[in-house]
Amino acid sequence: MGKLTREVMRPGQIVINESVQGPAPSSSVSPAWWFGYWQRLSYAEAIIPLLRTGLALAPQIADKDRPAIARVHVRRGDYAGNPWELPAEWYRRALDEVCLVGGDDVKTEVVTNEPEWCRRNLDFGRPYRVLPTGSALDDMRSLAVSDFLVLSRSTFSWWAAAVSDATVIAPNPWFPEMPQGEDIDLIPRKWLSCGT
Repeated sequence: MGKLTREVMRPGQIVINESVQGPAPSSSVSPAWWFGYWQRLSYAEAIIPLLRTGLALAPQIADKDRPAIARVHVRRGDYAGNPWELPAEWYRRALDEVCLVGGDDVKTEVVTNEPEWCRRNLDFGRPYRVLPTGSALDDMRSLAVSDFLVLSRSTFSWWAAAVSDATVIAPNPWFPEMPQGEDIDLIPRKWLSCGT
């Protein structure tokens, strides 16, 4: 039914691509409904200004009296037990990287789809709070306005970082099966990496 509705509503072409990064960009692509995973800088660069506007992301105004905020995105759900899941100790190492850059006064908050798991399993060696789960839009905005952003291996994390001005800590490698050096259109050079 969904396919028929999309064909009637136009554009008539439906492109389904479930490869890890999505198809390679092409200038000869006609308008279509696109479904899949989209973690390529070449896709993001064209739409980031529109997404920032849609998320109502204003440039952050420096406030010396406000502590820096690090938000950690923990993706569980369908990632639990599969190779893309990051272990709890990785998040601690990534947060240690944040503190090397931002100092020990960085305030830490967790955005997740499994708050109870985080409360039971995360030990950062410093206080943190798990934010209440909001709508996808609220959670994306919360991640995007952070001073520091620790990513999980998820498209949601990736896009929050892509629209953000935060200092980003990403897992390295992004995909467990990805050969070294093939993340060139995936991970911006300005993002920091933390080995898994």
